[in-house]
This record gives sequence, C-alpha cells and structure tokens, in this order.
Amino acid sequence: MSYIKYFKNDIIKKSINEKWKGDGTLENPFLIESPHSFSEQSVIKDTSLHIILKNCSFKYLTLKRCKNIKFEHCTFEVLYLLKCSDIMIKNCPFNLKLDLTKCHHIQVFDSSIPFLEFFRCYDTHFQVCTINKIHNYFSRGNLFEHITTPILDYESLMNKFPKQYYSKFLPYPIVGIILLMLSIVRFSNNITSLQLWSFIGAIFLLVSFVCIFVLVISLDYKKMKKYSPNRFL
Repeated sequence: MSYIKYFKNDIIKKSINEKWKGDGTLENPFLIESPHSFSEQSVIKDTSLHIILKNCSFKYLTLKRCKNIKFEHCTFEVLYLLKCSDIMIKNCPFNLKLDLTKCHHIQVFDSSIPFLEFFRCYDTHFQVCTINKIHNYFSRGNLFEHITTPILDYESLMNKFPKQYYSKFLPYPIVGIILLMLSIVRFSNNITSLQLWSFIGAIFLLVSFVCIFVLVISLDYKKMKKYSPNRFL
C-alpha cells in the first residue's frame, strides 16, 4: 500500500495549480471541493494552513502534526490523526475506522463511525454521532454528547488503570522467559558456551522489553491522569 505525502509547500503548490479558493489563512481558508485534489491514500504532514475539504472521498487518509483542517460531507475508509489539533469533522461517514493518537481539540459532529480508537487524547468532542465500537487507551477529558451506539461500553471509555494492560500483555513475554529458562535447564549438558550466552542474552532482552513496557504504560497513564474523566451527555 503506497501513500502520497503532502507537506505544506506541496499544498501551496496544489492550491496554485488547481486554483483553489482562499489563501490558507483563518479569514480566507483554502476551499477544496474536488474529490481528486488528493489521492485516495494520502498523508498530510506538518501544516497549520486553514483548509476546508468538502465532498471528498478517501480510502486511507493520515494527518500528522496538522491543525486547522475541516472536513464536511467527506467519506473515509480510515482516517488516522496523529498529534493533531483544531480538526473538525462534520457529516462524514466512515466505512471502517477513525483513529486518534495524542490529539486534542478535535470536534466530530453528525458522523457515523464503525470503530473509534483513541489513545492519549483530551478535549475531543463527539456530538450526535453513531459509534458502533470504541477502544480507549488513556484518553480523558473528552465529551460524548448524544451518541448513538448499539452497546456503549462505559468502562472502556472511562479511565483504565495500567494494571489492566499489564494483565493483558505481560503474559506473552513472561511465557517466553520461562520457555527460554526451561530450554537452558533441559539442554544445559548439550549446548555450547556460545549457545548458552545466546539464551541468556535473549532472556535479558525479554526482561528489558517487559521493564520498558511497564514504564511506558505507567508514564502514559500518569500524563493523562491530570485530566478529568470522560463525560457523557
């Protein structure tokens, strides 16, 4: 799967070539109404230009470190926002997924979303949306207003403690460590010194992975704990 990447200068060049309305400022944003202005599989990176996209269709669209973009009556298979802010999504149907990672000041209105996944997000606002499934990873301080969903898992939307993630993911590396230790014991008389140190090195790497995993999860939780719980109206 190949994506076409657009940076700020690329967008400015397209605005000239395609004669978009506006100049990308707050007072006069770019207005894009052509469904062919961007590829169906696109990545837009590092832009704060004010852009309004209307009636466009995307298969996979990724925004990285972007702000001041508004979507109206657009359709998506998947929309992925990474470290974005001041993004508005209005009257947009999704076929698969909306994924928000480390975002804030995101507004989603009157949209249908089969699967919402958001990680370490705050100050996002969902209003009058249909959301079939929600996964929350340490996101707090968000507002869900007049949301329609077949089964709303309030527990998943509220803050989850790190221990829930430890219990979910830790068994895999622990089993790996145990298997490696059993292998050392089982074949200790038949393995060479090089093989023994290879086993020990593998155990060290697995232990290091576990420690880093625990630290990262704890830091993520600590950073988001200062925000209030998610609210439902």
